[in-house]
Amino acid sequence: FLPRLYRGETAFHQMCVPTMFRPGISNVDRCFAIGKGIELSTLMDHHPATEDLKASRIGGLSFGLNIEAIAQHYGFKTSLMDFSRSKDVAMFFATCRHDPVTETYAPLNEGTAVLYTADLKRMIEHRKASAPFLPLGLEPLPRPEAQRALAVRLNTGENLNDMPWVAREVLE
Repeated sequence: FLPRLYRGETAFHQMCVPTMFRPGISNVDRCFAIGKGIELSTLMDHHPATEDLKASRIGGLSFGLNIEAIAQHYGFKTSLMDFSRSKDVAMFFATCRHDPVTETYAPLNEGTAVLYTADLKRMIEHRKASAPFLPLGLEPLPRPEAQRALAVRLNTGENLNDMPWVAREVLE
């Protein structure tokens, strides 16, 4: 386990914020996104894989399930930002553009990408209880583990570029 987390972006965004807080999203769209999250939560609460996971115990410990974190990995607008424990995964997202129509990724042929590196220890010290990170992994859906994912909650008005626990590197 390395005390570093990574996030890849195909371009530098002056305001690097979660999808819920991005410019151009109306309050109506935000309310709709929250409603979709509630609906997903209701559906997932009754999914057989979720029920099996909640019933499982390892050493007397049970699994936690954060629906917002799962939703983040399936395109829902949330107040979370994805990070990865894998630099390779973050580099993939930094250097490949997503086509939402075909649901595929293609390598960038030109331009710049951004690799964010977060110092986990500094993040925990800075965030404290105000907006913790969510370790993801053993969940009823495979995508978060495949991405070695963690979610970091940013509050309204917070910009990843301003966080003291993040360094960024621009890649050609």
